[in-house]
Amino acid sequence: MKVINREIIKESLEELAKLQKTIKHPRLVNRLLMLSLLKKNPKLSLKDVSSILNFDYRTIKDWWIKYKNGCINELLGWNVIPILNSLYIIRY
Repeated sequence: MKVINREIIKESLEELAKLQKTIKHPRLVNRLLMLSLLKKNPKLSLKDVSSILNFDYRTIKDWWIKYKNGCINELLGWNVIPILNSLYIIRY
């Protein structure tokens, strides 16, 4: 199993939790859960995350590639702007 570089995940667990509370769409929340799981548990593989979240491995892999290539904005399809310790979200 290929080891993924978790240092790519720039957002803190607190920021990810804030986003999860802000965004109500389940599909997007699951993507944030994927990042949270990977950030919290260094030993988890993408395959493990797919089992935990009950998604196909290819879906999780696609999400990871989107995140890797474009960070949180690409993963969510939203523009996330941190301002004064709050997260404001603008859809694009």
